[in-house]
Amino acid sequence: MSLGGLATSVICSRDRRIKAGVNMDGALPVASVHGRHQIPFLYLNSERYLGCGLLLVSQSTKDCYSLSVKGSVHNNFTDYSIYPVPMVRMVLGSIDGNKTVEIMNVVIPAFFDKYLKEKREIDVIKKAKAYSEIEIVTNKD
Repeated sequence: MSLGGLATSVICSRDRRIKAGVNMDGALPVASVHGRHQIPFLYLNSERYLGCGLLLVSQSTKDCYSLSVKGSVHNNFTDYSIYPVPMVRMVLGSIDGNKTVEIMNVVIPAFFDKYLKEKREIDVIKKAKAYSEIEIVTNKD
């Protein structure tokens, strides 16, 4: 997530030992985009990176998904999403925090199950389409 997501993007474009990667609302460094991911990759992001998925997906040689969560901001991908203090809501987007957590808890494990556990029957796009809050960009059929 965040800087860790950015680091994930870079390492996934350079280290051939890695089999799949997820970037949660981290920036997309030029190095990772031009490095052409050669592994399955999922970019789960807030509205601030809406549109970046097109570039990432177009540069990927393997299955790639960009899922932008409408109504979210950076902090929605942290524990702040469900922190029970009203003041914290000022740093969150309009999406319900529990919905953001649910999306992360459904989509990310499905992605890793498909690509690391080789459960080919899992359809990541179908999982994402269950949420109207997600804008999907992918190079999958």
